[in-house]
Amino acid sequence: MGLPRALSAFALLLVACSTETTTLTPRGTPGTSDPTSADTEDPPAEEAAPQGSTPTPSTTEPTAPAPGGTLAAGDTTVNKTVAGLARTARVHVPSSITQKKLPVVVALHGNGDTAQNFVATSGLLGFADSVGFVLIAPQGIARAISVGGQTTPPLSWDAYNARAQNADVQLVDALLDEVVASGSVDPKHLVVYGYSQGGYLSVRYGREASAKLSCAAVIAAGDAGGVPTAFARKLPFSIQIGSMDSARNNAASLAQSLQNAGHPVDFHEIAGAGHSPFPGSPKVPLEDCLARSLP
Repeated sequence: MGLPRALSAFALLLVACSTETTTLTPRGTPGTSDPTSADTEDPPAEEAAPQGSTPTPSTTEPTAPAPGGTLAAGDTTVNKTVAGLARTARVHVPSSITQKKLPVVVALHGNGDTAQNFVATSGLLGFADSVGFVLIAPQGIARAISVGGQTTPPLSWDAYNARAQNADVQLVDALLDEVVASGSVDPKHLVVYGYSQGGYLSVRYGREASAKLSCAAVIAAGDAGGVPTAFARKLPFSIQIGSMDSARNNAASLAQSLQNAGHPVDFHEIAGAGHSPFPGSPKVPLEDCLARSLP
């Protein structure tokens, strides 16, 4: 796929971003402008920034690390500088880390949202504890992104540019490399999971890092286009979308093209659901992905 064709429609996206009024709902932040088909590749501008919601994750005293590793159970905030940007990520390690090496899930929130809100509204903390996986929830930075020589409205995640010019792809790389280096996790069980704009980055990162990921989980999103990085392997995908979401055709087209190329794909279309709140249970795509591992 070529570079996003929003290059001729940024004015409309900017209007959508500047006029949208959004408040937090029990299940997420609403969306307004996702691609509507495989032929519409505009960078989505779906969620307005929630008011008064900043990432303030709690910190708990870590317990003993897993045998053979250095990662300890508890909640911490990781601070990193990647591509010249100061970044933070919430890391939640279940107590089961003391018993075995766990899978890893990198969770990417929607545009304008916070990692803290996404983790809370999706129930990911309890799910990580009950199923047993290390949860990493980085915080996006809303900024204009250059795509094909033109500039997007403010977006939390860059789902478009190549690795060398993409601070968010480099951030996910750094977070995964560090947690794998701890020796406490299963390196054949690494999942990237995203909602809305985070879902578009999940697809983009899946292309970039298919050799090391076990699966990519996507909610309320499809393929944003950008740099058509070739897959190094047939990465499994789980895609969940509402039938009334404007990105539904895009997501269905992505699922079909992946299947045609030999990728294992779970596609869940939730009848009558829109973009927000979450279409169906946000845990379902993760359940699909956690059932898979690298061969």
